[in-house]
Amino acid sequence: MLQQKDKWLNYDVDQRKKRIRERAPRFPQIEEGLWMWCLGAMHASIFVTDAILLEKAGLIATQLGVNNETFRKSNGWLNRFKTRHGIHQITLHGEADSVPLDNLPEFRATLQELLSTYHPDDIFNADETGLFWKMTPNKTLAITSRAGKKVLKDRVTVMLCCNSSGTEKIRPLVIGHAKTPRPFRRININNLPVDYTFNKKAWMTGILFEPWIKKLDAQMRIQNRQILLLLDNAPGHVEHGLTLSNITIKFLPPNTTSHLQPLDAGIIKSFKVHYRNLHIHWLLQQYENDTMNIPPTLLDAVYNIASAWDTVTTTTISNCWKKTGIMNTNDMTAATHFVEANIQDKELQLNSALNVGKLRNLESSRIY
Repeated sequence: MLQQKDKWLNYDVDQRKKRIRERAPRFPQIEEGLWMWCLGAMHASIFVTDAILLEKAGLIATQLGVNNETFRKSNGWLNRFKTRHGIHQITLHGEADSVPLDNLPEFRATLQELLSTYHPDDIFNADETGLFWKMTPNKTLAITSRAGKKVLKDRVTVMLCCNSSGTEKIRPLVIGHAKTPRPFRRININNLPVDYTFNKKAWMTGILFEPWIKKLDAQMRIQNRQILLLLDNAPGHVEHGLTLSNITIKFLPPNTTSHLQPLDAGIIKSFKVHYRNLHIHWLLQQYENDTMNIPPTLLDAVYNIASAWDTVTTTTISNCWKKTGIMNTNDMTAATHFVEANIQDKELQLNSALNVGKLRNLESSRIY
């Protein structure tokens, strides 16, 4: 071996790779038929899985008169088929493809006409999001392999609401599973920095939505304001039977929230990023205090939720409304100028809200 070291050191690896020839398929007609079917299915946006491909391959083999003993629908054969044709698995997200894109300009024009009759401060959007408030990071840095831990999937639903100028964020509504969670038993729930309610599944329902929107209506009535509230058509957003004096509800067209709803355009994402940062900060404190075995409580989560929502900036909110294209450009420019004139005061408030401990001392000064 040592005598031939020069030969091996000068060996052209790329030349070796060129010599490797792709093995021809054993059943080219079956593969050709399956490949043509795949192209048609993908073009029609049909869900295609390994199980579906194997089943279809079996049907094609039967049509060609190839028996099961000769052609076996194995995972190995399927993997080679996918490799030869460059097929790989992807994860589908959201509902962006559920609405014909050709209709979006018409929807935007209709909303722009409606929203132009309101001041940007009086145009609101509300939506819910699920929050796994205990969940820890699922990746870690390490120099050796490490065993994982059980994933904590304790969930609450959080209702967020804000206006288009970003100058007003309504107190979050948190929906939990229990009427009085154990950490809440020795405190006055009315003093929490959020509104808390519950049902068995911790989901938004018409029963929970009604008191929330009536409270918002009462607040606007006190301020002598008429506002427009944009909502998606979720089952829990029930308008029938509601008598509202200062709120006009406008439901977004079905399946368009990924394109037209400001909260889905990045506001909720920003909120969750801030919440995760606060949660990681809490985990670090637990490690430093050698109390990692003490899990967070729903009370900790509630204060983090309030702080994360306070930390979402007016600029982020305003930009997300712009991103949807439902606002008149001139109105948004005027609102932006108003925000910039007051941005320094806002930043001071937001920086103070980052400290969760200080947030508890601000309860009495919070406005719904």
